[in-house]
Amino acid sequence: AFALTTALGAALGPGVAIVLDAVPDFDFYLPILGMQRFNGMTGPGFLMALLWFIYLVAVVLTFNEPNRSGLEELKRREQEGALEPLQKSEEKATAGESSKPDTTDMFDDEASLGSSAQLEEATYASSAEVSKNSPMYCIKHMTSATALCMGLIFMKRIALEVSLSPVF
Repeated sequence: AFALTTALGAALGPGVAIVLDAVPDFDFYLPILGMQRFNGMTGPGFLMALLWFIYLVAVVLTFNEPNRSGLEELKRREQEGALEPLQKSEEKATAGESSKPDTTDMFDDEASLGSSAQLEEATYASSAEVSKNSPMYCIKHMTSATALCMGLIFMKRIALEVSLSPVF
């Protein structure tokens, strides 16, 4: 469906540009931008700006956040899971043991991290997490596949801009 829509848009774009080229040239006033000229070269841009503005208004007026089933249950589980290591460390502290959290319950496979020193470093490094509202949170939790895809898309855009830009 996406490929079909893309092909349809690629075919309709030049057709609409030809139709807009047949519209006689005229000038009109925009409050912030002043006098603007509508002709065969500016018509497609003005048409797309109008269509995107209509789309924006429609989204603002009709969009409702869907009810995410299970979200409250997930929040409750996360809070319970976060409290368990703290409760265990408090129990050990009252029993005279170290106040460090028990790292053996935090990971299913200790061998995947290597030595117990690495395990403790990983545990304390994760406690110094950045805020979920920070852009660094997104970058820190980005998978290598996502970074690769974003890099390839960025390079494609640069190549298109360089190859299609006029040379002065």
